[in-house]
Amino acid sequence: MEVLNVKGICKHYGNTRAVENILLTINSGNIYGILGPNGSGKTTLLSIILGVIKADKGSYDWYNSEKNNPTENIGALLETPNFYSYLSLEKNLEIVARIKNIETDTIDAALEKTGLLERKYSKYFTLSLGMKQRFALASVLLGNPEILILDEPTNGLDPQGIADVRAMIVEEAKRGKTIILASHILSEVQKICTHVAILKNGKILKSGEIGSLIKSEKSIIISSDENKKLFGLLVRSGLFEKVESIKNEISVSLKKGSTAKELNEFAFKHNIILTKFEKQEGSLETEFLKMVK
Repeated sequence: MEVLNVKGICKHYGNTRAVENILLTINSGNIYGILGPNGSGKTTLLSIILGVIKADKGSYDWYNSEKNNPTENIGALLETPNFYSYLSLEKNLEIVARIKNIETDTIDAALEKTGLLERKYSKYFTLSLGMKQRFALASVLLGNPEILILDEPTNGLDPQGIADVRAMIVEEAKRGKTIILASHILSEVQKICTHVAILKNGKILKSGEIGSLIKSEKSIIISSDENKKLFGLLVRSGLFEKVESIKNEISVSLKKGSTAKELNEFAFKHNIILTKFEKQEGSLETEFLKMVK
């Protein structure tokens, strides 16, 4: 089921094009990553679809747009949220619940999911930076919304905290929730997102299922005691897409339909024993860096 349809959204600040002709369709259950370097328009886009700022042109429709408040079933973390320093975590979330017009009976569940239940009565100012980020996530989960919008949700977290947030996002997705997140940690996006849109200078360079954005071309790193001879044989054979010499190793890109086994058999046929044979898959980070150069 379609959850969000973004149709040609544009937002300019003077001569600066924050976002330009954004077209996106996000379906129920997607974990949709919005990627881009600083200043690419990620936060502006999220702000527009949340109704925080108005677009100059274009429109967007949520699946429940017939309601008075189309974002009432959305939990959002946008940039750095503000809380009352001298109130406890529980009291802060009670205020959030009143603002959202939701019951307070999900406070403990939200704190437990973010590992902060034991700090329920602690004052906000006593939290570390990482804990404050997790508390912001707890406020997003309050009321058990069907859609989560997260702008850099792992900011300030240590490796364990990042892993915990990743697990939380996956768990919420398993419950059927739709998640839209902006993040600069590409490896994390690759691990959890089902879809991705890559932005540069306010424009979408590419969008779609994450697997389709990572080149299917596989490369294999090999080495032998006769690298010079092996390199020449591989290049002259014409059997492989690309052959490159990298320091004391050889990178071989396979042609579509060919297999790693054929490369191994080629070396054996020419009486060369491989001392290294390592498959390398494409990565979102590699493709992202190519696109935004």
